[in-house]
Amino acid sequence: MAAESWFTPEEAVAAGFADVALTDGEQAPPAEFDYRAYAHSPSNLIQMAVRNDWINDFSKASNMANQSTVQTEITEPTAAPASLAPVMSAADRSDPHKELKRVKALTHLAMRPLAQRVNAPARLDGWINEGVTLEAAQAFVTNELAAQDPVIRRAPDEAHYARVSVGHSWDSGDGLNKKIVDGIYSRVNRAHQPTMGREFAGASLSEIADICLQQNGKSAAMASVASRVEMALHGTSDFPNILRDVGNMSLSNAYEASQSAIKQTSREIAASNFRALHSVKVSAGPDLEEVGEQGEFKAGTIEEGDETFAVKTYGKIFGITRQAIVNDDLDVFSNMFPLLGQGAANTEAKLFAGLLEENAGLGPRLSDGKTLFHADHGNLAPASGTLSVANLGAARVAMRRQTGLAGEAINVVPAFLVVPPELETLAEQVLTEIAASEVANANPFAGKLKLLVEPRFTSASAWYVCAAPGAPDSLQHAYLDGVTGPQLFTREGFEVDGIEYKVRMDFGAGFTDHRGWYMSPSA
Repeated sequence: MAAESWFTPEEAVAAGFADVALTDGEQAPPAEFDYRAYAHSPSNLIQMAVRNDWINDFSKASNMANQSTVQTEITEPTAAPASLAPVMSAADRSDPHKELKRVKALTHLAMRPLAQRVNAPARLDGWINEGVTLEAAQAFVTNELAAQDPVIRRAPDEAHYARVSVGHSWDSGDGLNKKIVDGIYSRVNRAHQPTMGREFAGASLSEIADICLQQNGKSAAMASVASRVEMALHGTSDFPNILRDVGNMSLSNAYEASQSAIKQTSREIAASNFRALHSVKVSAGPDLEEVGEQGEFKAGTIEEGDETFAVKTYGKIFGITRQAIVNDDLDVFSNMFPLLGQGAANTEAKLFAGLLEENAGLGPRLSDGKTLFHADHGNLAPASGTLSVANLGAARVAMRRQTGLAGEAINVVPAFLVVPPELETLAEQVLTEIAASEVANANPFAGKLKLLVEPRFTSASAWYVCAAPGAPDSLQHAYLDGVTGPQLFTREGFEVDGIEYKVRMDFGAGFTDHRGWYMSPSA
């Protein structure tokens, strides 16, 4: 045994180690032993040990780690399980340049986080020495990863997965998709720290495609990277949904970070269709009237306001090519999706700013035939006034004096000061708290108004004071069916060899009353 000789039953008899080789009856199963502990174990025993996870406490770990799973001197080909298939594919090692490229590629593969999960670094020497191809080694890693997580298969169901989809993808129940999305997004946005998907933070897109194929019960062991990516894109795997969710995160985060300043002054309402949205007004004033003994309650009615606006659709289509995915190019996620998110926010912001600057800066024309800012509305300064404490005081008085439909006092309280960038510094000075020794020098607006700066204003001198959203209703905005912000839709590419994305936003905004805003016009 020092030379580590292995005998068949017949060879053992011929060598004098056995008296007879029994051929009748049931063959006894081999002992449960990790045969990788020996250097020249028969391949069928090694395969059985690996398949059944036989481990010996006394075996040498380093020997086992470096021991290849199938010996090169196989005399009779045997069917190997999927986990051992890579060593059955031998590379052409006659060209030194190709051999060096193969070794580098295998080393790079073994060092990837996903490959380390299946102990690929310990198998690297065996792959190199035995001429294992890169494709075969990738198939090994994919199959082993799939074996670590239970495959939960499902029948095709359009309720869960469709050619056109939006929102979060179907998940197998173990949260795998969410983990993958979390890991990939950390590559797209370096500021994102992965939590549930740390092990996928270093995975390439092609590796994720392989995992999705395995999760769907498909084997692509000997297919090229490009072929596997194409299978994952156009099959029933969740790979397109994962890419969509990563794009959705990039889109949404950029959208939230680029919100319009004026949007803070607007009240969001619901829109169930694209018809005109009406505000609600109470006739004869909102006050309750005294009812005497056996007296009658006087009628008041709730009516639709005459001011309307409607939700409109905004959007754009673009695609991610199969080549970009094979090349592991994440630029589309780190550049294109954030740009579209910023674009959606900018679309809203331009609409808000445009409303205020309609009709030479006097705002949209209301149902009474007058512009939003008008002397008859009591919300327009008589002349352009420099932003100052005194002029802010005049604006506050005008807003406090506003009356309702029945002439009742409604006491509008200013909450925001809205200015262009040219007045930002002056506005900060005007709103700064001063530790004054005399009452006359105190700043009554310190901490009273929130400063909002809108760079899309064309005027450099006009400024606005407005109330909080809904107090009273003035500026409103709506999304269709309450779906805030842009939505991302996907489908298999036809004109684009990959995935096509559609970004869509159903949004509208408008003024429903003049009482919540005051303006000092341009100089």
